[in-house]
Amino acid sequence: MHALPGGASCDLGVEAMEDCQQLPAGVVLETGFVVSALEGSDPHHRACSAFLERIVRARTALFYNDLFELELHERAFELGTRDVRRRTGPPSGAVRYTNPKVRSLAGDLLDRWHAVVVRADAVHVELPNMLEDVRYFMERAGLSAAHAVQAGMVVASGADGIATVEDRFSAVNETLVRMYTPQRLVRRSRSRRPTARATM
Repeated sequence: MHALPGGASCDLGVEAMEDCQQLPAGVVLETGFVVSALEGSDPHHRACSAFLERIVRARTALFYNDLFELELHERAFELGTRDVRRRTGPPSGAVRYTNPKVRSLAGDLLDRWHAVVVRADAVHVELPNMLEDVRYFMERAGLSAAHAVQAGMVVASGADGIATVEDRFSAVNETLVRMYTPQRLVRRSRSRRPTARATM
Protein backbone atom coordinates (compact mmCIF):
# COMPACT_ATOMS: atom_id res chain seq x y z
CA MET A 1 0.00 0.00 0.00
CA HIS A 2 1.07 3.56 -0.66
CA ALA A 3 0.54 6.43 1.74
CA LEU A 4 -1.32 9.39 0.32
CA PRO A 5 -1.35 12.99 1.59
CA GLY A 6 -3.13 13.22 4.92
CA GLY A 7 -2.01 9.76 5.98
CA ALA A 8 -4.58 7.91 3.89
CA SER A 9 -3.50 4.79 2.08
CA CYS A 10 -4.84 2.91 -0.90
CA ASP A 11 -3.83 0.29 -3.42
CA LEU A 12 -3.67 2.91 -6.18
CA GLY A 13 -6.09 0.88 -8.24
CA VAL A 14 -3.66 -2.03 -8.67
CA GLU A 15 -4.77 -5.36 -7.23
CA ALA A 16 -2.82 -8.61 -7.17
CA MET A 17 -4.70 -11.39 -8.94
CA GLU A 18 -3.57 -13.89 -6.32
CA ASP A 19 -4.98 -11.81 -3.43
CA CYS A 20 -8.18 -10.59 -5.07
CA GLN A 21 -11.03 -11.34 -2.64
CA GLN A 22 -13.86 -9.48 -4.38
CA LEU A 23 -13.79 -10.48 -8.01
CA PRO A 24 -14.80 -7.87 -10.59
CA ALA A 25 -18.27 -8.00 -12.11
CA GLY A 26 -16.73 -7.08 -15.45
CA VAL A 27 -13.17 -6.84 -16.71
CA VAL A 28 -11.45 -5.92 -19.98
CA LEU A 29 -8.99 -8.56 -21.16
CA GLU A 30 -5.53 -7.46 -22.24
CA THR A 31 -3.86 -9.74 -24.78
CA GLY A 32 -0.76 -10.44 -22.69
CA PHE A 33 -2.90 -11.59 -19.78
CA VAL A 34 -4.78 -14.11 -21.93
CA VAL A 35 -1.56 -15.40 -23.53
CA SER A 36 -0.01 -15.79 -20.07
CA ALA A 37 -3.10 -17.65 -18.85
CA LEU A 38 -3.13 -20.06 -21.81
CA GLU A 39 0.61 -20.57 -22.38
CA GLY A 40 2.17 -22.86 -19.77
CA SER A 41 5.74 -21.65 -20.39
CA ASP A 42 4.88 -18.00 -19.66
CA PRO A 43 6.42 -16.61 -16.43
CA HIS A 44 3.01 -15.25 -15.32
CA HIS A 45 1.10 -18.39 -16.27
CA ARG A 46 0.21 -19.64 -12.79
CA ALA A 47 -1.23 -16.32 -11.56
CA CYS A 48 -3.05 -15.51 -14.80
CA SER A 49 -4.42 -19.01 -15.36
CA ALA A 50 -5.80 -19.21 -11.82
CA PHE A 51 -7.34 -15.73 -12.06
CA LEU A 52 -8.92 -16.47 -15.43
CA GLU A 53 -10.44 -19.67 -14.06
CA ARG A 54 -11.82 -17.82 -11.03
CA ILE A 55 -13.45 -15.04 -13.05
CA VAL A 56 -14.89 -17.51 -15.57
CA ARG A 57 -16.46 -19.52 -12.73
CA ALA A 58 -17.73 -16.32 -11.10
CA ARG A 59 -19.44 -15.36 -14.38
CA THR A 60 -17.48 -12.12 -14.57
CA ALA A 61 -18.24 -10.36 -17.86
CA LEU A 62 -15.07 -10.62 -19.96
CA PHE A 63 -14.87 -7.73 -22.42
CA TYR A 64 -12.72 -8.01 -25.53
CA ASN A 65 -12.67 -6.41 -28.97
CA ASP A 66 -11.37 -6.77 -32.52
CA LEU A 67 -7.98 -5.32 -31.63
CA PHE A 68 -7.59 -7.96 -28.92
CA GLU A 69 -8.43 -10.70 -31.44
CA LEU A 70 -5.86 -9.38 -33.94
CA GLU A 71 -3.16 -9.14 -31.27
CA LEU A 72 -3.97 -12.62 -29.98
CA HIS A 73 -3.58 -14.10 -33.47
CA GLU A 74 -0.26 -12.29 -33.91
CA ARG A 75 1.03 -13.51 -30.56
CA ALA A 76 -0.12 -17.08 -31.23
CA PHE A 77 1.84 -17.23 -34.48
CA GLU A 78 4.87 -15.51 -32.92
CA LEU A 79 4.92 -18.08 -30.11
CA GLY A 80 4.51 -20.91 -32.60
CA THR A 81 7.42 -19.60 -34.66
CA ARG A 82 9.62 -19.25 -31.58
CA ASP A 83 8.77 -22.76 -30.43
CA VAL A 84 9.56 -24.28 -33.83
CA ARG A 85 12.90 -22.44 -33.96
CA ARG A 86 13.78 -23.70 -30.48
CA ARG A 87 12.92 -27.28 -31.34
CA THR A 88 14.68 -27.40 -34.69
CA GLY A 89 17.90 -25.69 -33.61
CA PRO A 90 19.81 -23.30 -35.88
CA PRO A 91 17.47 -22.56 -38.79
CA SER A 92 18.47 -23.58 -42.27
CA GLY A 93 15.92 -21.07 -43.50
CA ALA A 94 13.46 -18.62 -42.04
CA VAL A 95 10.58 -20.12 -40.08
CA ARG A 96 7.39 -18.63 -41.46
CA TYR A 97 3.81 -18.47 -40.27
CA THR A 98 2.93 -20.81 -43.15
CA ASN A 99 5.04 -23.59 -41.60
CA PRO A 100 2.63 -26.45 -40.72
CA LYS A 101 4.09 -26.82 -37.20
CA VAL A 102 3.73 -23.08 -36.57
CA ARG A 103 0.15 -23.16 -37.81
CA SER A 104 -0.61 -26.13 -35.56
CA LEU A 105 0.89 -24.52 -32.44
CA ALA A 106 -0.85 -21.21 -33.12
CA GLY A 107 -4.10 -23.04 -33.72
CA ASP A 108 -3.77 -24.87 -30.41
CA LEU A 109 -3.49 -21.60 -28.48
CA LEU A 110 -6.39 -20.03 -30.38
CA ASP A 111 -8.50 -23.15 -29.74
CA ARG A 112 -7.79 -22.80 -26.01
CA TRP A 113 -9.02 -19.19 -26.20
CA HIS A 114 -12.20 -20.23 -28.03
CA ALA A 115 -12.82 -22.84 -25.32
CA VAL A 116 -12.69 -20.02 -22.75
CA VAL A 117 -15.19 -17.99 -24.79
CA VAL A 118 -17.62 -20.92 -24.85
CA ARG A 119 -17.44 -21.38 -21.06
CA ALA A 120 -17.33 -17.73 -20.03
CA ASP A 121 -19.62 -14.74 -20.01
CA ALA A 122 -17.51 -13.29 -22.83
CA VAL A 123 -18.64 -10.05 -24.43
CA HIS A 124 -17.22 -9.12 -27.82
CA VAL A 125 -17.50 -5.35 -28.16
CA GLU A 126 -17.42 -3.71 -31.55
CA LEU A 127 -15.01 -0.83 -31.35
CA PRO A 128 -17.02 2.38 -31.35
CA ASN A 129 -15.66 5.66 -32.62
CA MET A 130 -13.04 5.98 -29.91
CA LEU A 131 -10.62 8.40 -31.54
CA GLU A 132 -11.21 11.03 -28.85
CA ASP A 133 -10.64 8.48 -26.07
CA VAL A 134 -7.56 7.13 -27.81
CA ARG A 135 -6.11 10.60 -28.19
CA TYR A 136 -6.91 11.40 -24.54
CA PHE A 137 -5.04 8.36 -23.19
CA MET A 138 -2.14 8.89 -25.59
CA GLU A 139 -1.74 12.56 -24.62
CA ARG A 140 -2.43 12.23 -20.88
CA ALA A 141 -0.81 8.87 -20.12
CA GLY A 142 1.62 8.39 -23.00
CA LEU A 143 0.00 5.12 -24.09
CA SER A 144 0.42 3.64 -27.54
CA ALA A 145 -2.69 3.72 -29.71
CA ALA A 146 -3.30 0.02 -29.06
CA HIS A 147 -3.02 0.41 -25.27
CA ALA A 148 -5.15 3.57 -25.42
CA VAL A 149 -7.92 1.57 -27.11
CA GLN A 150 -7.88 -0.98 -24.27
CA ALA A 151 -7.88 1.75 -21.61
CA GLY A 152 -10.78 3.40 -23.39
CA MET A 153 -12.59 0.05 -23.41
CA VAL A 154 -12.54 -0.04 -19.61
CA VAL A 155 -14.34 3.31 -19.51
CA ALA A 156 -16.70 2.60 -22.43
CA SER A 157 -17.76 -0.85 -21.20
CA GLY A 158 -18.26 0.13 -17.58
CA ALA A 159 -15.89 -2.68 -16.55
CA ASP A 160 -14.34 -2.68 -13.10
CA GLY A 161 -10.85 -2.69 -14.62
CA ILE A 162 -8.42 -4.52 -16.86
CA ALA A 163 -6.74 -7.90 -16.37
CA THR A 164 -3.19 -7.30 -17.56
CA VAL A 165 0.49 -8.15 -17.36
CA GLU A 166 1.38 -4.71 -18.75
CA ASP A 167 2.43 -2.05 -16.25
CA ARG A 168 1.92 0.62 -18.94
CA PHE A 169 -1.71 0.99 -17.88
CA SER A 170 -0.51 2.27 -14.51
CA ALA A 171 0.31 5.57 -16.22
CA VAL A 172 -3.47 6.16 -16.28
CA ASN A 173 -5.15 7.67 -13.22
CA GLU A 174 -6.45 4.93 -10.94
CA THR A 175 -9.95 6.43 -10.95
CA LEU A 176 -10.22 5.58 -14.66
CA VAL A 177 -8.50 2.22 -15.05
CA ARG A 178 -8.20 -0.27 -12.20
CA MET A 179 -5.65 -3.03 -12.82
CA TYR A 180 -5.69 -6.73 -11.89
CA THR A 181 -2.15 -8.01 -12.32
CA PRO A 182 0.20 -10.71 -10.97
CA GLN A 183 1.63 -10.03 -7.50
CA ARG A 184 5.17 -9.76 -8.86
CA LEU A 185 4.11 -6.74 -10.98
CA VAL A 186 2.09 -4.91 -8.31
CA ARG A 187 4.84 -2.83 -6.70
CA ARG A 188 6.18 -1.54 -10.01
CA SER A 189 2.68 -0.79 -11.30
CA ARG A 190 1.71 1.11 -8.15
CA SER A 191 4.91 3.14 -8.26
CA ARG A 192 4.04 4.32 -11.77
CA ARG A 193 0.58 5.63 -10.86
CA PRO A 194 0.32 9.43 -11.23
CA THR A 195 -0.78 9.74 -7.59
CA ALA A 196 2.27 7.82 -6.37
CA ARG A 197 4.65 9.90 -8.51
CA ALA A 198 3.09 13.12 -7.22
CA THR A 199 3.83 12.14 -3.60
CA MET A 200 7.46 11.18 -4.20
